[in-house]
Amino acid sequence: MLRTRERNRQLDLEWSATIQACALAFYGDNTKPVRVTKNKLLNASIFQSKSRVWPKEPEFPLTAAVSKANEESLWHFYARRMLWTLQCLHDPQTPVHKIIILSGLEVYKAKAVMGYFSDFVRGGGGSIEAIKSIMKARGIGKDWQGPCPEREFYKTGRAYRLRTARRGPIGGRAGDAQPGA
Repeated sequence: MLRTRERNRQLDLEWSATIQACALAFYGDNTKPVRVTKNKLLNASIFQSKSRVWPKEPEFPLTAAVSKANEESLWHFYARRMLWTLQCLHDPQTPVHKIIILSGLEVYKAKAVMGYFSDFVRGGGGSIEAIKSIMKARGIGKDWQGPCPEREFYKTGRAYRLRTARRGPIGGRAGDAQPGA
């Protein structure tokens, strides 16, 4: 029991250092930003083997804390991706819908983020250091709640609910039978 605890403590130190290094690599990469999640950090850590389970807080407190501290909110990711897309534009007069397509983000949230960065100068090449300095100057941390946290956005994907009665009851799924039909 004591040897297991000592081994877990040593593994916790090594694993947390590996996850921290992976997080620095994700946030410092000059290519198209990807969302940094806990699973992505744990899977990218070289230390993690196929037989190892995800770190539980009691057994690996440092690893759990480091992975939680380095994961980003959805809005933080949207801001990084939108700034990167705006920097990589060859034509500063690119229309908004084309920018949203190039960014690969959800339309309504991407428009909200673009509105927040409306004063940002487009073009100039994708530089992660410039993105970091802009986000730091605007006070955007990894837990940023977005430009309009009170606004309710339509759900996408499987969480989508109908807004009109054209294909089923409002608030239901498409194709659901109309009551009384």
